[in-house]
Amino acid sequence: MLHARHWRLCGLSAYLSAGALLAGCGGAGPPGALTPHRVPRGAVAIVGAVPITTSSFDHWLGVLADEQRPVRATARTRRRAVQRTVSFLVKAQWLVQESRAEGINEAVLNKLVSQQANQQSPSSGMTRSDITFQARLNTIAEALQGRHGTVSVSTAEVAHYYASHRSLFSSPAVRDTLMVVTRDRTRALKVRAALASGQRWAAVAKRWSIDPSALAGGADAVSEGAQSPTLVRAVFAARRDRITGPVRATPTAQPTVNDYYVFKVTGEQPASYRPLTQVTAEIHQTLSEREHQRVLAAFTSAYEQRWHTRTLCAPGYVIPECRNYTVATRGHEP
Repeated sequence: MLHARHWRLCGLSAYLSAGALLAGCGGAGPPGALTPHRVPRGAVAIVGAVPITTSSFDHWLGVLADEQRPVRATARTRRRAVQRTVSFLVKAQWLVQESRAEGINEAVLNKLVSQQANQQSPSSGMTRSDITFQARLNTIAEALQGRHGTVSVSTAEVAHYYASHRSLFSSPAVRDTLMVVTRDRTRALKVRAALASGQRWAAVAKRWSIDPSALAGGADAVSEGAQSPTLVRAVFAARRDRITGPVRATPTAQPTVNDYYVFKVTGEQPASYRPLTQVTAEIHQTLSEREHQRVLAAFTSAYEQRWHTRTLCAPGYVIPECRNYTVATRGHEP
């Protein structure tokens, strides 16, 4: 089975393999900025100075079709297979030529390719050279991402992020309560009277409360942002160990409902903040990942545009990666 690897640099999640690709596409070609003006005879496309021959196309059309194994061949499945194959061959050439244009060390590349290729076995009509080139494409993509995705985050940037996102590194104050929640004021008053007469809070909560806290004897922690602002204000204004309520408040999960709360504050935990020294590594990783994605996206965009302008396809094989692809060509695609 072909390996489905992600070529993040060229937007391809494809079947990577290609020993015959170098020969079939006409060789490696110069790494310059050649912009082709015509597709030579016997080719389906050309990238820079490198033609993608019909023999190479036919080979990969068969390999990819074998991998897909359609239930039955139709004009539509044939068209998709052709488009997929041309896209694979074009983007493979983008990688190969970009590698040479950037002067990636061939000796190091060959060593990594050999290591990766030796871990795989040919299948689905693939040859050993196909497997080797599959490994080459993967290795090139990884090398380019490493080269263009390197970032640096300064101490000042970490400090600025911390100052701008203090809430991410803080825990709000919490008040522990015993609580009973009802849907109407009359029941809430009965609850308060029962509690004032000395009945156990757990028993009253089990009988009257509609809140899940009744399962824990009425115990509920209240903090800003987690419950209704009206309830939070009432709880934090209440004196400890005194029955308070009924307080009418709208549950955050049910904005069209008004509930009535009877509660008693039993404890509290003050707000806390994690100091910058404690979260520096966490922030550094967050900023590094964000910057890595940004610079890699910028490179990818420039990379795709650069090779798009150097790619020309023959009639019947035009795909979006080709410079001569337009809306008008869609109706004439294979």
